[in-house]
Amino acid sequence: MFLSLLATWLLFLLIRARTPRPWLEAGYIASVIAGALTAEPFWLLVVIHLCWAMLVLPWKLALPEVWSRQIGFFKVPRLIQTQTIAIILAAPAISHSIYRARKGVGQGLSDDFLMEYFSFGFLFAKDDLTIPTHHAGAVGVWFLLAFALILLVAGLKAPKREAPLFALGQSLPPRLPIISAVVSTALMLWLALIAQRRTEDVIALTVLPLMASGIPVLTTIWRNYVPRLPSGALHFVQERAIFLWLVAVVSPLILFAAYCKAPTLAPASFMIFVPYYLILCAAGAVWMFRRRTFRWIIISLTIIVFAASVPYVTGQAETPDNNKDSAQATHTTVRAD
Repeated sequence: MFLSLLATWLLFLLIRARTPRPWLEAGYIASVIAGALTAEPFWLLVVIHLCWAMLVLPWKLALPEVWSRQIGFFKVPRLIQTQTIAIILAAPAISHSIYRARKGVGQGLSDDFLMEYFSFGFLFAKDDLTIPTHHAGAVGVWFLLAFALILLVAGLKAPKREAPLFALGQSLPPRLPIISAVVSTALMLWLALIAQRRTEDVIALTVLPLMASGIPVLTTIWRNYVPRLPSGALHFVQERAIFLWLVAVVSPLILFAAYCKAPTLAPASFMIFVPYYLILCAAGAVWMFRRRTFRWIIISLTIIVFAASVPYVTGQAETPDNNKDSAQATHTTVRAD
């Protein structure tokens, strides 16, 4: 969760940078690599980062009639180059994920799980570990879902302010993409050679860094068929709202559909998207607070909901912080019996 927020924050800083910021770019690349190694759904966030940047970034020059002449790593904005380097260097994480993947590890998700996500990000999640089962009840679940969705929709009317976008600057060093692709491919090949199983699959993935090097080509094609947002409608908060909706709403739905087909990911992976969903709900709450008609209603409901969440969470079963100590305590108790 922290790495996703860090990568997004650095992306927003880079997209507004008037001059090259090498340290921020290095931080963004490092956060993408660390996030990809931490959780597989982080790749959804990376793809949204890339698509969003391609959609909103200005270009140095308009595309000529023969757009194929503009294809090249150094023909795209510097931020796209940075994102390409990040994806190339993070590619070995995919090999690691494929090697660790287990069939049928997940237990499957129900529609209630999706409702809990859209009810303030599992604030009142159902707990099956307690006896009787700890849950908010049918009325409470539907009330929370309705309240959260109202705030979500109200967030579309949040105030907007204009802000320029830059992220142009000079290109990255010419050797950097080549070195990155070579290092990433060599690492993936080494991982394949020491793998005790699925060696062929891991070797096949060594083409990923080379494929990632073609992102600038896809970007050029994208910009030829998908024009940038009209300049008269560019508002920084509006663009961030588009980004937040993609991450907080679209990504969980995609992940939920994929999980139903192949339950190999942990349900906790959805926690990556929770902060973005809460930001959208908070934007809606702020907009409603500025309306006198809704001010006291929104204050009262917000206080009630989050005050009620404290005893609810307290009543859930606790997860042991130290599994080793917990196992030893259980073993001692069994022997005593």
